[in-house]
Amino acid sequence: MPHDAEPVRPGRKLACGLRVVDGAQAGLGREWTFEVARVTPGRLTVARQRLFRPPTYLTVQILAVYTPTRVFGWTPWAQSVNPGAPVVQVRTATAVLDWVIEHPEDFRWATELVQPEGAVPVRLEMPEL
Repeated sequence: MPHDAEPVRPGRKLACGLRVVDGAQAGLGREWTFEVARVTPGRLTVARQRLFRPPTYLTVQILAVYTPTRVFGWTPWAQSVNPGAPVVQVRTATAVLDWVIEHPEDFRWATELVQPEGAVPVRLEMPEL
């Protein structure tokens, strides 16, 4: 079943990567971390899987979503990410983060759903590759 077939609703999950670009965000660093995140208005909740231990959860409160300005490059530790996937920057209270979505078909619903409640919707488009 294609990713698009599932109805868009708060709490939908997707595979993605996050890293800090500017500032500091608890639980994240400047290197990419790839996890499964639950997307709800104004937040991403990342389930971090650990070997032989229960998962831990990191909630990132999103204040703003910016238009993609570049595309993801290939890295050996993120082979599941399309090298042309758009990198979207999101702002939190303490940092600016890069956010890459592993499956291009998840891009539109995820970027629209994660925008904070009450925010003026920003129409994000996949950049032409």
